[in-house]
Amino acid sequence: NDITNLIADFSDYDNCYPLFLTRGNINHDSYEDVIITFEIDTPQDGIEAYGNSRVTLILFGSKDGYVKYGEVEGLITSNGGLFGKPIVSTNIDNGTISISQYGGSAWRWNVISTYQYDKTDKRIYLIKQETSNYHNVSPVQDTLQTVVSHFEEKIDILDKPDYQNSQISKTVSKTLGKST
Repeated sequence: NDITNLIADFSDYDNCYPLFLTRGNINHDSYEDVIITFEIDTPQDGIEAYGNSRVTLILFGSKDGYVKYGEVEGLITSNGGLFGKPIVSTNIDNGTISISQYGGSAWRWNVISTYQYDKTDKRIYLIKQETSNYHNVSPVQDTLQTVVSHFEEKIDILDKPDYQNSQISKTVSKTLGKST
């Protein structure tokens, strides 16, 4: 199966085009799983959704092909700043999904989100997020700020990613660096 056919077969979205596909084993079985990221060419409601035009589709491999775990809009942002959409990389390693996003212009930012498959719940949860930002015009060491958050409560990968802007009561965060 190629990426376009997988999107057509499993996605709820129309009018989209693929960006990339990542292969690996998410759910600790003997089948290869995939994460497909694509952009919505024309948003479903006809209005361009600021920052939410990328969709992530997660498929688990099975003896009969693939089974849809789910898809979520906005997990990978399309809002990168003045220089366009962010640079994104995804990785799957032994049940762990890592999504790295980098963007911005004068103010640069980076977000690395780490998700882990829970064998008991058979769900994928956010376990760690590292965010960094710095002012590109100033020396990095003067403006770099990094926050590392470890999530104790279960945040499902398929939930709308509003956790980035809300306070989560059982989050352990550590701020590294300094800001001006």
